[in-house]
Amino acid sequence: MKICKFCEYPIIRGTIKVCSNSNCKAIYHIECWNVNSRCTACMSTNADTVKPRPTNSHDENSENKEHYDKTHLNNNPHNNYKTNSVENKIKTGPRYKTNFLKSLRWQRVGLIAFIIPCTIFFIFLIINLISSIFEFGKDAKLYASGVKKLEQNKYNEATALFEDVLNLNPKYPDLEPKLVEAYKKLFSQLKDENNYNKALDILQKTNKLRPETDTKQDLIDLYLQWGEYLLTQKSYQPATEKFEYVLKIDKTDKTAKEKLKQVCISIIYDIEYEPNKEQIKRIINDKEYRNKIEKDGIKLYNTQCEILKSDLNNDGSKDIIVAGADADSAVAGVEAYQIKTGKPELLISVDTTGYYLNKMVAFDLNNDKHYEIFTDWTEKGTTKSGFTILLFSKGQEITFRNSNKISTCPLSYEDINNDGKLEIIGKKLYEGIKIDEKDFFLPYIYDWQNYEFVDVSSHYRDYYKKIYIDPLENKLTSIPEGKNYLEKVYYEEQIRKAITKLYNVIGLNYNSKTGGTTPEETIQINFDYINQHEFYKAYLLRSNYRRTQTSFDSFYNFWHDNIAITIHEITLVSKSDNKAEVQVTFEATDQINLKETRTQVYKGTYYMIKEFDLWYLDDSKVVQ
Repeated sequence: MKICKFCEYPIIRGTIKVCSNSNCKAIYHIECWNVNSRCTACMSTNADTVKPRPTNSHDENSENKEHYDKTHLNNNPHNNYKTNSVENKIKTGPRYKTNFLKSLRWQRVGLIAFIIPCTIFFIFLIINLISSIFEFGKDAKLYASGVKKLEQNKYNEATALFEDVLNLNPKYPDLEPKLVEAYKKLFSQLKDENNYNKALDILQKTNKLRPETDTKQDLIDLYLQWGEYLLTQKSYQPATEKFEYVLKIDKTDKTAKEKLKQVCISIIYDIEYEPNKEQIKRIINDKEYRNKIEKDGIKLYNTQCEILKSDLNNDGSKDIIVAGADADSAVAGVEAYQIKTGKPELLISVDTTGYYLNKMVAFDLNNDKHYEIFTDWTEKGTTKSGFTILLFSKGQEITFRNSNKISTCPLSYEDINNDGKLEIIGKKLYEGIKIDEKDFFLPYIYDWQNYEFVDVSSHYRDYYKKIYIDPLENKLTSIPEGKNYLEKVYYEEQIRKAITKLYNVIGLNYNSKTGGTTPEETIQINFDYINQHEFYKAYLLRSNYRRTQTSFDSFYNFWHDNIAITIHEITLVSKSDNKAEVQVTFEATDQINLKETRTQVYKGTYYMIKEFDLWYLDDSKVVQ
């Protein structure tokens, strides 16, 4: 009988594997060989597949042997489970062993999955047990230490120890009353130390520990003391917030109301403090506060009111300047007060009834380190008509100037020449000129000299040219579309009038004349303007049609490199009522680059056209 070398079970039938090693020749079930794919006896990896030979002879010996084998195996109880049948052989063979190994592997995985959490759980229990052993009695020690610190008036340390006990054992006997006692004493200590944020935190902890405890009065006392401290530090806005919070808790608290009144008075009388608009609004809207300050002698206006602190009389101490208007009485004005012996003394009062305050500012006009006060006043609903009241001192005498003699609207201020001094700009409405349907204001520039406004406009010709004249001249080159011919002529005439007036302000004469009375005169004027780099004026000598075909930018780009032009000869070739032809010989010097210039002689033919009895250039041909 053949026995498998691997499983050591008999091989009854089927294909087998035989080791190829001639010295070994071990026999295996095919399934057993496939487990390791090598011979367990000689470790060879080669094996031959052998099919058993079919039995052709049915002689008596073979039959008897087969019968003997079956009988012997079947009657042997030790082999009965192995050879009982082919099915039993398969179940108890190598396949069954392989499945068993797989099953055993998964059983191990499940066992590990069970063991690991159990181990962690038991470790956790052990740690807690050890911790409990070490913590046992710790709450009592901390409590005793807290009581000792409390007796030593070390309230901050006592509260910290009692809070640790509360975390360890919230039900520790007599803990809560001791902690509340420590909180209250620490609360009082922190208030006395002006540590109000920390005190508020302790009060909130007390309320959380004993919600039934009424801490309302403690909270009121805290905020009153807090606000009082801020008031002494001149922190008026935070102090106001604290007293207002008290009134949210108790609207009838008299102390908070009195303290708020004290804050408002301090805001006005503290000459080093500049009140903001909200603070002023609060004061003037409260009749009680306003009456208290007005009884002292300071006028507060109920509609518009601005307050400024500045040393107006040069005595080394700031004064209080108040400006505004009343809605009920229509009274308006500006006043200045000085504070002596705690009471205000009126220095000056200027009545501006009928006008509304736009703004109040302080400027050092002449760089003498003393500020002048400017208040701007306008008519209701407009900023076009108004004036500026300038308060200033002559020595220690306070006086004022009204700008209505130099300007029909409030003044403006600018350091035009960057010399550190402010120039004053006034504007006068010029009747009879409207540009783009808007009133035209003629600007003047003044210096503050010897306590008067001095006209210095002629010193700022370049400024006028850039800021006022150039924009108007540009309008002449870009007349708005949609206007008919007469409207365009009127529009140009209004602009020329404005330019003429601006030239007069700076002490120059402006020739608003465009075309000449003869073709030769127009040619001469044209080259004179170009020679003076007055390109916009030369451009206006072009006919209306030519200006629609050539923009001012193109004209400017063509001529702006010219340095000088000299006319040699002007010859009238032909002339009719409305047209003329003129030949011109001229010499022009142009800038080629930064280092080079070029001078050439040109001959040009100019075709002229007559418009409104004046001659204009309509076209030209120029050659070298």
